[in-house]
Formats: sequence, C-alpha cells, structure tokens
Amino acid sequence: MKIPNLLLSKKPPVLILAISFFLVAFIGYIDYLSKYEISLAVFYSVPVLISAWFISLYVGYVFSMICILVILYTDFLVGESLKLSGIYIWNNAGIFLFYLFSSFIIAEIKKIIKREIVFSRTDSLTGIANSRFFIEETNKEIQRSKRYFHTISAVYIDCDNFKHINDEYGHATGDRLLQVIASTINENIRAADIVARVGGDEFCILMPETGIELSTSSIDVIKNSLLKVMEENNWPVTFSIGVATFIRPPESANEVLGKSDELMYHVKRNGRNNVVHRVFE
Repeated sequence: MKIPNLLLSKKPPVLILAISFFLVAFIGYIDYLSKYEISLAVFYSVPVLISAWFISLYVGYVFSMICILVILYTDFLVGESLKLSGIYIWNNAGIFLFYLFSSFIIAEIKKIIKREIVFSRTDSLTGIANSRFFIEETNKEIQRSKRYFHTISAVYIDCDNFKHINDEYGHATGDRLLQVIASTINENIRAADIVARVGGDEFCILMPETGIELSTSSIDVIKNSLLKVMEENNWPVTFSIGVATFIRPPESANEVLGKSDELMYHVKRNGRNNVVHRVFE
C-alpha cells in the first residue's frame, strides 16, 4: 500500500550523499577558520541526521565516523590534537557516541512515524486500506483524470448474509471471513488498483484508467473467486456488487462512493448476488 507523506518521501540517495558531504566539508572549513576557540561539534550532527533519515541508519553511522575524523583532522591542523590529553580523548569519544546515538534516535523516530502513518490508513482487521486512505487516493486519481482525461471505475461490494455468519458461527468466523474476502480481492486486482474496507462488511475497489470492458471482466474474475472461496469454506455468503465507470471525471471521492453504493443497493433490492454496472458520462 502506498504511503504518501512528505516526511517519508524518498530523495535520490546520491543527492543526499552530496549534500551531506558538502555540509561536512563546509562545517569542517568553518571549524578550521575558527581554530579551537569555538566548538562546532553540534553542527556536524546535521549531515549525520540528514543521512540517517533520508538514506539509512548505517549511512548515518558512516557519517558519524566521517565527522569525528574531520574534527580530529581539523584539530590536528590547528595544533589542538597535539595536547592528546585524557580529557581531549574523552570529549571526542563522547562526541562520536553522541553522533551514533543521534543517528539511532532519528532512524527510530522515522520508523515510528512511518508505522503510525500506515496504521492510520490501514484497516486493522484485514490489513487493506481503510476508507480514509481510499478517499485520499480517489481524490488524487480524480485530479489525474481531469488532467489526462482518464476513465475511472469504482466497485462497491457488499456481503450478503454476513449477519447470519456472525449470529450462527460467531464473530471470530465473521472476522476470518472478512480477512479472506480482503485477501481474495487483493490477489485478483492490478497493482494500480486500490481495495479498501469502507464499512463493516463492505469493500470498495478503485480502478484507475479503467473503462467498462476492463472493469466488467475484472469484476467477473473477482466475483467468481470470492464465490469459490465461500463455497470452499461452507460459508453461505454471496455478493451484491455495484460498478460505476466515470467517463467524465467525478467531482469528488464522495461522488465515486455514492454512485457505486447506489448501484450496489439496487442489486440488494432486486435479489442480491448480482452485479450492476453503469457508465456516467
């Protein structure tokens, strides 16, 4: 699942390396000019943190080593290292450990942020996208559709007799059924498609750049796969499905969900276990 976020966006590693090396060299040069009267040790942590955040923790460790070597070399040039006292060694060892610890902390912070972003956009039961992420991605796809005149299709799937499963077999079986449905849909859609759980037993699939023919063939495969899995598990569940294809870009994700939801309910009112497909021009 895609996770769009500015904090986690990937910059080209070569560019980050170039920036980090430039900062080390620049700070080292200023350090040399200022002699040992002003300590710039804290500023060396900037390239360390940048490399650890945008590339990896281990690259941050490498820059920690590079920075402490630059500090030692600068001290050597200005004669500070000639003292070579116990305090001098202790201070620089502490600085080096500070860089290592800073790299570790920034990498852990990034990991936590990434995990929280994933959790905020993922359905905890099924592991697929939730309605929040689906709406975000649908709105983005609508903007692309307006720009490039792409057709969008959306599929709304509701489980028939799901309440009976919970009442007859228990909620644990109901949860397992939803997980199986999510994984089955995921296995039968394209990499560009997005499936989300948008309700208790309701799922929606966004199909970018998909017209009526492709969406029809795709949903046939998905429906047959779902029915096969239900039969294998002896679950008396069928599926009411509404498919909305937008030739004209819709105004918002709410319109996409609303139109496909209406079509799904049309199936529910007319016998269930069927597919209704409509094109909106």
